[in-house]
Amino acid sequence: IVSKVLSLSHEKQIKLDIFDDNNSHVKYVDFLVTSVSSMEKPLVIASYVKLLSESITYFQNSIFKIILPLTTSITKCVEKLFEKEKTEGGNYQSVSLLINGLEELLEVSQTYLSADEGNGYLSSTSSRNDFLQNMVSNVFFNESGVNDSKVQSERHVILESLKRVVYCCFDIWVWAHKHSNIKETDSELCTVGEQNFQESLHHQAYKYKFKSKKLLEKLFTLKPLEVLEDLVERHASNLTITLVHVLDGNRPVLTLPYMFQSIISRCNRNSSTIFSTMSHLKRIPEPSPVNKLDVNSIMTFIIEYISTLEKAAMEDFYNDFMLFIREVSNNHQAYDSISTSVLKMTAIFSEKIDGTKFGEQKRVRRDISDVFHKYLPNALDSDIESNVDAVKIFQDLEFVSSKLRYIISEVLFSDKFNNCVSIIVTHAIT
Repeated sequence: IVSKVLSLSHEKQIKLDIFDDNNSHVKYVDFLVTSVSSMEKPLVIASYVKLLSESITYFQNSIFKIILPLTTSITKCVEKLFEKEKTEGGNYQSVSLLINGLEELLEVSQTYLSADEGNGYLSSTSSRNDFLQNMVSNVFFNESGVNDSKVQSERHVILESLKRVVYCCFDIWVWAHKHSNIKETDSELCTVGEQNFQESLHHQAYKYKFKSKKLLEKLFTLKPLEVLEDLVERHASNLTITLVHVLDGNRPVLTLPYMFQSIISRCNRNSSTIFSTMSHLKRIPEPSPVNKLDVNSIMTFIIEYISTLEKAAMEDFYNDFMLFIREVSNNHQAYDSISTSVLKMTAIFSEKIDGTKFGEQKRVRRDISDVFHKYLPNALDSDIESNVDAVKIFQDLEFVSSKLRYIISEVLFSDKFNNCVSIIVTHAIT
C-alpha cells in the first residue's frame, strides 16, 4: 500500500509530509535500514525492494546520509541468505531481488553525486524516469556555489557504499565461478539426496555467477577505477584477473589506463598525463579514499594482468602503455619504489608484442627501446638504494635480462644492447 501511495504521489507530483517532517523521516529511514535484516521470503523482499525503489525519489540530497547504512544492511542480508544457500539452497530469488535494490540505490545515488559535481551525468540515462531527473536538477543545479568539502564527503560515502557492494558481489562471483566449474559428483560416493543437492547447487551457481557479474558490470561502467581498486584490494589472485577480463570484455584498454592512473595519482599528483579512456572526462578520476592499496600491489596486479593477455591485445593499449612509461621515465624519482617492476612490465610487454604484425613496425620497437634505454640507469639507481626487498629486485633484474633481446630493437650484442647489459650487471654487483 505504501509503495502504491509513493508511486502515485510522484506520478502526480504530490508532496508528502512524511519526507518533510524530520521525526517521521528518521523513523521511516530507520525502518528501511533495520527491517531488511530479518527478511528471507521472496514475497516479503520483493515488497521491500519496491518500497525502497519508490522511496529513493523522495530522499533527494538526504540520500547521502542514508545510503551507507542502507547498503550495509542490505549487503549483510544478502551475505546471510547466500551463506544459507550453500548448505540449504532456495534463496536465489531473495538474493536476486536484493541485488536489484542495491543496483538502483547506487545508480540513483551516483546520479545525485554527479549532479552535485556538475559533470553533466544528468543528461545520460538513469534508472529512474524523467521526474527523478527533473527533481535532482531542481535540487542541485539551482544551488549557487557547492561546498567542495561537502562534495568530497558525499563522494566518500558513495565510494564506501560501492566498496561494500563490490565486496559482496565479488565473494558471490568467486564462489559461483568455482562451483559452476566443478565436475559432477561421483554418484557412488554420496547418497541420492546429496547427489540431487549438488546438482541443484551446480545449477544455482551459474545463476549467482550471472547475477553478481551483471551488477559488477554496471558498477564498472559507472566507476571503473574505484571498482578495479576494490577488486584488487579484496582478493588479488588469478580469479580477480579472470573477473576483470569478464568486466572489460578482454579489452585491456578499458582497464589498464585506470590502473596506470591509479599509480600516477599516488606517486605524482601534479602529472599532466591523460590516458585515452579519460580524455573526454571533465574530471580525472582519483584513487578511492576508502581503499588502502599501495603502488606495489597495483603494479603486481598490472604485471599479472598483462601476463595473461594474448599477444594481439598489446596493440589495444600500446599508446596508453607508452604514455605511462614515459611519465615514469621523465619523473623517475617519484616512482622509486616500483622502478624494477616497471622494467619487468616493459619486458613482458615487449616479449608479447614481438612477432605480431603491429610489433614489426620499426617505430613501435624503436619507441619502446629508446624509453627503456633512457630509463634503465635511473630506475636502478633509485630502486636499489631505496627498496629494501633486495630479493625481488634481483629476481626482476634477472627476468629483464632474459628478455632484453625483445626490448632492445637493435641486433643482439649491439652497442645499445651491450650498454643495457653493462648497466644491469654493474648495479647488480655494487
